[in-house]
This record gives sequence, C-alpha cells and structure tokens, in this order.
Amino acid sequence: MPGVLIVGAAGAGKDTLAGWIQEDFGTRPIGFADPLRLFLRVLLSPGKYREAAQTIGDVIRAVDPDAFVRLARRRAARARRYVITDARLPRELAAFPDAYTIGLAVSPTVRAERLARRDGAAYQPLHHVTETWVDTLLAQCDVVLVNDEAGLEAFHARYEAEVLPQLAAHFTRLATISAR
Repeated sequence: MPGVLIVGAAGAGKDTLAGWIQEDFGTRPIGFADPLRLFLRVLLSPGKYREAAQTIGDVIRAVDPDAFVRLARRRAARARRYVITDARLPRELAAFPDAYTIGLAVSPTVRAERLARRDGAAYQPLHHVTETWVDTLLAQCDVVLVNDEAGLEAFHARYEAEVLPQLAAHFTRLATISAR
C-alpha cells in the first residue's frame, strides 16, 4: 500500500495538499471519518457538523478504538496509491508505518481566519483530542511545512520545492521494492 499521511489541525491546508498529491501521483484521498463527515454534512449546516463529528467519533472510538483505522486501511488496501487526508491521533499514524508523513503547521491567528472563512462562523478554539495531538505528531513526520502564507501560490511553491521530490522518491522506492 504505497501512500502518504497528512497530519495537521483544522485549517492547516490538509485537503488542499491532498488534492495536489492526488493530481501529481494519482492517489486516492482517504479520510479516517469520511463516511461520518459526509453523513453529518447532509444533516447539519456548515460549521455545525464539526462538533457533532467529534462527539460521535469519540463514542465510536470508545466502543472500538480501531474502527476508523480499520476502515481507512481497507480503503487504502484497495487503492494503487493513497493519501490519508487527516491523521491526527497516534494510532492513526502507527497504522500506516510505511507511509510518507507530511505535517502541516499553522499559526493560531492564520488558522482562526481560515476556519472563520471556511465555516462561516466565528472561530471557536478546538480543544478536542483530534486537535490537541497534532503538535506531538508533527515531530514524528518525515517533513513539516509551515502553512502561514496568505495565498495558495506560496504554499504550492513550498509543496513543489520541499515535498514533491520526496514523494516522487517515496513512490519510486516502493515501486522498486514491489517489483522484486
């Protein structure tokens, strides 16, 4: 399963980065709680589904701590290449030991502005466990990009300079190993 994991808090640019990786490498985007988020987005207004997703996710993890991990691993196993768009907990990172890990760091000020624009509501500090583990996980990533740029052009240029060559080497190495 050749793949990539993106670690970052809400508003860090994970989906944007995943889209570029998908375009460049033909990866399948996979989020740990995609089915839950899709369901809640149908039911709830923008900016309201996040708290519900976190609450329901907590209940699911209390019943079965590996439920979301198993689902993501099954989806990744069916993909030629994958990109996990939202790794935020230690067990999520540990479940994909051969994946190339990219951390996205963003300042609280920039993050607040992005979330307010995206969710159409005032920023509420996110102190949920899926947000608070991010800083610890960033230290374990293969590369960490700071995404405090005002525009996508600068972020994309950093991706092309700092990440794209590493991903090309990662996928080439895995293809070579698989061919043996």
